[in-house]
Amino acid sequence: MALNKAQALFQRRLSRVVLFPILLLAGLSGVFVWQISRLLDAMQWVEHTDQVITRATQVQKLLLDIETGGRGYLLTGEQLFLGPYEKGMNQIDQAFSDLEALVVDNSEQQQRVVQLRQNQARWKAEFSQILSKQLADRATLRAFLTARKRQMDRMRQDISNFISTEEQLRTARSQSVQTLTRWVIGTTISSALLLGSILAVLLRSQLLKMTQSYRQALETAQAQTLTAQQSNQRLMTLHEIDQAILGADSLNHLSEIALARLQALISYDQGAVLLFQAEPQSAQVLATRSREQAEAAVVDHWQSLPLEILQYREPVWVISDLKALAQSLPFLETLLTQGYRSCLAAPLLAEAHLVGALLLVATPTAAFSREAQEVTREVANQLAIAIQQTRLRSQLQATLTDLEQRVADRTAELAQSNDRLAQLAAIVESSDDAIVSITLEGNILSWNSGAEILLGYSASEILGQSIDCLFPQTRSELETQMLNQIRQGRQVKHYEAVQRRQDGQEIYVSLAVSPIKNAVGEITGMSLISRDITDRKQVQEQLHLTSERISLANAELARAARLKDEFLAGMSHELRTPLNAILGLSEALLEEIFGELTDAQQEHLRTIEQSGQHLLDLINDILDLSKIESGKMELEILPVSIQALCDTSLSFVKQQAHHKRLKLDCQISTNVDEIAVDERRLRQALINLLSNAVKFTPEGGTVQLLVSPNSFHSGINFTVTDTGIGIGPDNLDKLFQPFVQLDSSLSRRYAGTGLGLALVRRIVELHGGSITLESELGQGSRFTISLPWSLPFADHLAPVLPEPDPIDLAPLPIQRALVIEDSSTAASQITRYLAELGTQAIIHPVAGGAVQKAREVAPDVIILDILLPDRSGWDVLTDLKANPETRTIPVIVISVVDERLQGMRMGASAYLLKPISRQKLQQVLSLELKSLDAMQEAGYPATCPLPPMTSPLILVAEDNEANIITLMSYLQAHRFQVILARNGLEAVQMARQNHPDIILMDVQMPEMDGLEATRRLRLDTATASIPIIALTALAMPGDRERCLAAGAMEYLTKPVSWQQLMQLLKRHIPASRFPDESPV
Repeated sequence: MALNKAQALFQRRLSRVVLFPILLLAGLSGVFVWQISRLLDAMQWVEHTDQVITRATQVQKLLLDIETGGRGYLLTGEQLFLGPYEKGMNQIDQAFSDLEALVVDNSEQQQRVVQLRQNQARWKAEFSQILSKQLADRATLRAFLTARKRQMDRMRQDISNFISTEEQLRTARSQSVQTLTRWVIGTTISSALLLGSILAVLLRSQLLKMTQSYRQALETAQAQTLTAQQSNQRLMTLHEIDQAILGADSLNHLSEIALARLQALISYDQGAVLLFQAEPQSAQVLATRSREQAEAAVVDHWQSLPLEILQYREPVWVISDLKALAQSLPFLETLLTQGYRSCLAAPLLAEAHLVGALLLVATPTAAFSREAQEVTREVANQLAIAIQQTRLRSQLQATLTDLEQRVADRTAELAQSNDRLAQLAAIVESSDDAIVSITLEGNILSWNSGAEILLGYSASEILGQSIDCLFPQTRSELETQMLNQIRQGRQVKHYEAVQRRQDGQEIYVSLAVSPIKNAVGEITGMSLISRDITDRKQVQEQLHLTSERISLANAELARAARLKDEFLAGMSHELRTPLNAILGLSEALLEEIFGELTDAQQEHLRTIEQSGQHLLDLINDILDLSKIESGKMELEILPVSIQALCDTSLSFVKQQAHHKRLKLDCQISTNVDEIAVDERRLRQALINLLSNAVKFTPEGGTVQLLVSPNSFHSGINFTVTDTGIGIGPDNLDKLFQPFVQLDSSLSRRYAGTGLGLALVRRIVELHGGSITLESELGQGSRFTISLPWSLPFADHLAPVLPEPDPIDLAPLPIQRALVIEDSSTAASQITRYLAELGTQAIIHPVAGGAVQKAREVAPDVIILDILLPDRSGWDVLTDLKANPETRTIPVIVISVVDERLQGMRMGASAYLLKPISRQKLQQVLSLELKSLDAMQEAGYPATCPLPPMTSPLILVAEDNEANIITLMSYLQAHRFQVILARNGLEAVQMARQNHPDIILMDVQMPEMDGLEATRRLRLDTATASIPIIALTALAMPGDRERCLAAGAMEYLTKPVSWQQLMQLLKRHIPASRFPDESPV
C-alpha cells in the first residue's frame, strides 16, 4: 500500500518535472510568436509604402507621356505623338484608382491623390477643346502650351511631394522594423537563458524530492511486509483454531481447543469460556486454562465477575491495571488477591444477542496489546458462531421431529379432505342448480346432472364445447365482459343473465361465477352456478307493471290534491273577500251607524250576520282539514297556561249555553299548570267539542270540562261531558269521518257540516295525542283528548295575559294607527273599531309610499293588508322592518291570505284572517298594549330614540316575546342598533345580509335551533368572524361546552345579568365604536 503511494507520488513529481518546462516553453513560444507577428506587420507596412511609391512613380510617368504626346501633336500635327497620349489617357484613371486605394489609411495622402486626379481631369477637358478647334494661331497655341506647362509643373511637383512623403514614411517604418528585429532577438535570447535556469532549479528540486519519497516508500513497504508476515502467521493460527472448532464434538471440547490455540498467540495466565443460559447473570463455565495447569483451572473467581460489563456489546473490554480500578470495582479484588493485574473480556455475540464470554487474565500490567485484543475478538467471534451453530443444530433436530409429525398430521388431513371432496362431488352432482367449470378460454370442463336438467345437454354432448353456445347471440357481449372480470380475479354473485337451452328456449338464470385457482394462486379456470329464475322474473315484470300503474295513480292523486289545494285557496280568497264586506256591513247596520232600523230590519240583519258567520266557520273548517290532510299545517308549540286555555274556550260557548239555560262547569286538577301545545289549535278543538255538547244537549242540561293528569302522569286528559242525546254504538265509527252526519233527521234538526269532529281528531293527532268517546243514547256523551305532558320551559314561557272582556270597549292608550288597506269596506270597519277604542285611524290605500307615510305619522301600530293593488304586502312588511325608523312599530297583518307563520317570521306582531271581529282586534291590540306596559314597567320608554347609524349593530335571535321586549328595550336604550330574528334560519339569513357587529343567539328556537345556526355561520366565510354570545335558560351540564364547540365565543344563562352582558359587549366591540353607557 505504501509502495503504491510512493510510486504514485513519484509519477506525480516526474509529471511536474516534464510539465513545467513544457509550460514555460509554451509561454516563451507565445511571446516569440507575438514579437514575430509584430515584426512581420512592420515589414508589411514597409512593403506597402514601396508599392505606393511605385504606383505614384507610374502616375508621374503617365502624366509625362500624356503631356509630351499632346504637346508634340499640337506643335507638329503629326499622329505619331498621339500614341503615347492615348495610351497614357487609357491607363491614368486606373492608376489614380489604385493609388487612392493604397493610401486609404492616410487621409492627407489620399487628399493629394484626389487633387491630382481633379487637375488631370480639367487638363483633359481643356486639351479636348483645343483638339476640336485645331487652333492654327501660333500665338494662341503657344499661350495654351505655356499655361499647360505651368499646370503640369505643379502636378509634377505635387507628385514629387507625394513620393517624398511616402519615402519619409518608408524610412521611418524601416527603422521601426530594424528596432523591432533587435528587440525580438534580444528577448528570445534572454527568455532562453531564463528558461534554462528555471528548468535547472526545478529539475534539481523535484529529483531530490523523488529520491526521498522513493526511500520512504521502500521503508514503508518493508514494514508492511513484516506486518503481513505476522498477520499471515496469526491467520494461520486462527485457521487452525477454526478447523479445530469445526471438528469439535461438544461445546466444552470446542472451548478447550480455542483456549489452547489462543495461548500460542497471546501470553495469558488464565482463561475461561462462559456460556449464558437465559440471562447474563446465569453463566456456565464451558472450559478454563491456565499457564501452570493446562487441563483444568480454578474457576471460582469467574463466578464472582459481574457479567453486566459485557451487556454493552463492546468488541472487547480490557483493564490494563486491576489495582487502579479495584476501589471503584470491588469484584476485581478476587483477581488481585491471586496476583493478576490485567484482564481482557470479549463478548460472544450471535445475531446481536449476548450468548457468552471469553475471559483472559495476566499477571503483568498492560499485558494485552491491541493485536492481542484483535486476536481475542476474532476467536470470540468464531466461538459465538460455533455456539450458534450448535444451538441451530439442536433447533433443526427439533424442527425435523416436528415436521415429521406435521407430515403425518397433514397426511391424515388429506385423507379426510379426499373424503370431503367425494362428498362435495356427490352434492354437486345431486344439486338442482347447473354447476359448470370452464377454462380461461371458455371451454367446458365439467357438467353436473343439474346442468343436464336445466339446459338439456348431456355431459358427453357439451364437454369441450365453448360456453358461448349457452348464451344468446344478442347477450354474448355482456357475458364476455362478465367472463373478462373473472379472468382478472374478480367474483360475480347474483348476476342475472339469459341462457339458451338445447331446444332453443331462452331462460333467465342467476349466475354465481368464481375463479378457480391452483396451488400457487394462479387463475386456471372458473366455475359457474346457474339457478333458474324465469318464474321470479315473470313475477317481477308483473310487479313492475303494477308499480308503474301505482305511480301513475299516485301522480294523478298528487295532481288532484294540488288542484284541490288550488281550488280551496281560490275559494278561500273569493269567499272571504265578500264575507268580509257582508259581516262588516251587517255589523255596522246593526249598530245603527247609518241610521235607525226597525225590529224586522234588525232581525233580518242578524240572520244575515249569523249566516255569514256560519259560512265563515265552514270555510275555516274545510281549509284547516285540508291543511292537515296535505301535511301543510304547522304547529307553534309553546308552553300554555291550562287555566287560561279553558277560560277562553268556555267563553266562546258561554252565551249559547246561557241562551239554552245550560249549566257550564270547569274543573282543573291542582297538579296541572301548563302544557306545551299550539294554543290556537287546541283551543279550536276544545271549542268544537264544547259547541257540539251545547248544541246536542237539551235545555236545562249540563256541560262539563274536566282537566286532569292521566293514570301514569305522563300526559293530560281534557274531558268534555254532556247530558245530551247521546250516540248509538252503530254510529261511533262514522263520527270522526269528514262530511258525515249520523242521520238525516239530525241533519235537518241540528245544523252542521260534519267537519268539526274530524278536524278535532286531526289536530289532536298532530300533537301526538288521541281522542276517545264514550256515549249512550239518551244519557249523553264523554269525549276525552289525551295529550303528552311537557314540563315548563322557562326560556319560552311568556307572561300569560288575561283575555279582554269581549264587550269591554274602554279606550286603549294607542293614539294613532296607520291602516294600509285598499278595500274601503274593510278600512271603514277597522276605522270604526279603532274609533271605539279611542284610536285615530290614518288610511293609506296602496303599498307605494307606505314606509314614508309611517315615518311621517309615527303611529303606535300599523295594520297591514297583504293583497294590495300595486305591490305585495309582504314587501311592505319587509321594508318596514328594514327601516331603522319603523322597525320597532308593531305591525298587525289582516288579510284573507292564511299565511300566519310566514307573517310572524317576517316580524309581524299578530296575524288575523278576514273577516275580523271587534273582539279579535281588541284582543290583539290589548296584547300589544301589555307589551308596551311591560317595557315601561322595566324602566324603558315605549319608543326609544333611534341610535346613530355609526353605533354597533346587534342581531338578537330570540323567539320569546317577553325576552324580545326586555333585550331590545335595554339595548336600544343604550344607543345600540338592534335587528330581530325569531328563529335560527332567519338569524343566518339576516347575519349574511346585515353583517352585525355581534349576535345574541338563543339556543332553543323553532325552525332551526341556535347551535345549528351558529355552526352554519361559522362555516360561511362572510360571517365566520362575527362574535356570537349564546343565551339559554337550561344551564344543564355540558351546555356551555356544546355552545362553545358549535362556535359561540361566550355563554350566558338566563335571566341575563345586564352588567355581565355589557362587559361581554365591551370585550368584543371596539372602544371607539362603543356608545355612551348612559341610557336614553
